[in-house]
Amino acid sequence: MEESEDSGFIYYTRFFHTNGAPPVPQAPLLSALGSFSILTLPADAQTWSITVYISSHDQAMKGLRDPERWSRVVAGCPRHAHWLDGQAITGVAPMAGIVDRIRRLVIDGVPVITGVVAVGDAWA
Repeated sequence: MEESEDSGFIYYTRFFHTNGAPPVPQAPLLSALGSFSILTLPADAQTWSITVYISSHDQAMKGLRDPERWSRVVAGCPRHAHWLDGQAITGVAPMAGIVDRIRRLVIDGVPVITGVVAVGDAWA
Protein backbone atom coordinates (compact mmCIF):
# COMPACT_ATOMS: atom_id res chain seq x y z
CA MET A 1 0.00 0.00 0.00
CA GLU A 2 1.37 3.42 -0.94
CA GLU A 3 0.34 6.89 0.19
CA SER A 4 1.55 10.18 -1.29
CA GLU A 5 1.41 13.73 -0.02
CA ASP A 6 3.20 17.04 -0.50
CA SER A 7 6.16 17.29 1.86
CA GLY A 8 4.97 20.73 3.01
CA PHE A 9 8.28 22.51 2.37
CA ILE A 10 9.56 25.10 -0.10
CA TYR A 11 13.28 25.12 -0.84
CA TYR A 12 15.11 28.25 -2.03
CA THR A 13 18.61 27.45 -3.33
CA ARG A 14 21.54 29.41 -4.74
CA PHE A 15 24.86 28.11 -6.00
CA PHE A 16 28.21 29.82 -5.37
CA HIS A 17 31.80 29.62 -6.60
CA THR A 18 35.16 30.96 -5.47
CA ASN A 19 38.64 31.04 -6.97
CA GLY A 20 40.11 30.66 -3.49
CA ALA A 21 39.38 28.24 -0.70
CA PRO A 22 35.68 27.46 -0.20
CA PRO A 23 34.08 28.34 3.14
CA VAL A 24 34.68 26.12 6.13
CA PRO A 25 31.49 25.08 7.96
CA GLN A 26 30.98 26.86 11.29
CA ALA A 27 27.69 25.10 12.01
CA PRO A 28 26.10 21.77 11.08
CA LEU A 29 25.48 21.55 7.33
CA LEU A 30 21.77 21.26 8.13
CA SER A 31 20.72 23.80 10.75
CA ALA A 32 17.20 24.42 12.03
CA LEU A 33 16.89 28.10 12.89
CA GLY A 34 13.40 28.72 14.23
CA SER A 35 10.85 28.98 11.42
CA PHE A 36 13.35 28.07 8.67
CA SER A 37 16.35 25.83 8.12
CA ILE A 38 19.59 26.30 6.20
CA LEU A 39 21.28 23.50 4.29
CA THR A 40 24.83 24.19 3.05
CA LEU A 41 26.33 21.64 0.69
CA PRO A 42 29.99 21.82 -0.32
CA ALA A 43 30.61 20.45 -3.82
CA ASP A 44 33.54 20.07 -6.19
CA ALA A 45 35.43 22.68 -8.23
CA GLN A 46 35.20 25.25 -5.40
CA THR A 47 31.41 25.43 -5.59
CA TRP A 48 28.67 24.99 -3.01
CA SER A 49 24.98 25.56 -2.52
CA ILE A 50 22.98 27.23 0.21
CA THR A 51 19.34 26.25 0.62
CA VAL A 52 16.91 28.06 2.89
CA TYR A 53 13.77 26.04 3.38
CA ILE A 54 10.48 26.87 4.99
CA SER A 55 7.04 25.48 5.62
CA SER A 56 4.87 25.93 2.56
CA HIS A 57 2.31 27.54 4.89
CA ASP A 58 4.70 30.34 5.98
CA GLN A 59 3.39 33.20 3.81
CA ALA A 60 5.78 35.78 5.29
CA MET A 61 8.86 33.82 4.15
CA LYS A 62 7.69 33.16 0.57
CA GLY A 63 9.47 36.34 -0.51
CA LEU A 64 12.74 34.38 -0.41
CA ARG A 65 12.63 33.93 -4.18
CA ASP A 66 13.96 37.52 -4.29
CA PRO A 67 17.81 37.33 -4.21
CA GLU A 68 18.17 40.39 -1.95
CA ARG A 69 15.72 39.06 0.64
CA TRP A 70 17.27 35.61 0.44
CA SER A 71 20.75 37.07 1.01
CA ARG A 72 19.55 39.15 3.97
CA VAL A 73 18.17 36.05 5.66
CA VAL A 74 21.44 34.13 5.24
CA ALA A 75 23.53 37.18 6.20
CA GLY A 76 21.49 37.46 9.40
CA CYS A 77 22.68 34.03 10.53
CA PRO A 78 26.15 34.55 12.08
CA ARG A 79 27.34 30.95 11.68
CA HIS A 80 26.19 30.80 8.04
CA ALA A 81 26.78 34.31 6.65
CA HIS A 82 30.35 33.49 5.52
CA TRP A 83 28.90 31.10 2.91
CA LEU A 84 27.84 34.26 1.01
CA ASP A 85 31.50 35.28 0.50
CA GLY A 86 31.72 33.55 -2.89
CA GLN A 87 30.32 34.64 -6.22
CA ALA A 88 26.67 33.71 -6.77
CA ILE A 89 26.51 31.75 -10.02
CA THR A 90 22.71 31.34 -10.04
CA GLY A 91 19.69 33.25 -8.94
CA VAL A 92 17.39 31.82 -6.30
CA ALA A 93 15.85 28.56 -7.51
CA PRO A 94 12.60 27.75 -5.67
CA MET A 95 11.42 24.16 -5.45
CA ALA A 96 8.05 23.11 -4.02
CA GLY A 97 5.44 20.42 -4.35
CA ILE A 98 7.88 17.65 -3.48
CA VAL A 99 5.87 14.47 -3.00
CA ASP A 100 6.78 12.13 -0.16
CA ARG A 101 5.74 8.52 -0.45
CA ILE A 102 4.96 6.18 2.40
CA ARG A 103 4.94 2.50 1.59
CA ARG A 104 3.32 0.27 4.16
CA LEU A 105 4.64 -3.28 4.15
CA VAL A 106 2.56 -4.26 7.19
CA ILE A 107 -1.13 -3.44 7.56
CA ASP A 108 -2.98 -4.23 10.78
CA GLY A 109 0.00 -6.29 11.93
CA VAL A 110 -0.04 -8.51 8.84
CA PRO A 111 2.74 -8.36 6.21
CA VAL A 112 1.38 -7.51 2.78
CA ILE A 113 4.69 -8.41 1.13
CA THR A 114 7.71 -10.40 2.27
CA GLY A 115 11.28 -10.65 1.05
CA VAL A 116 11.65 -6.88 0.57
CA VAL A 117 14.06 -4.57 2.37
CA ALA A 118 13.06 -0.89 2.27
CA VAL A 119 16.16 1.26 1.75
CA GLY A 120 14.81 4.82 1.61
CA ASP A 121 15.86 6.76 -1.49
CA ALA A 122 18.18 4.05 -2.79
CA TRP A 123 16.60 4.26 -6.24
CA ALA A 124 18.15 7.72 -6.69
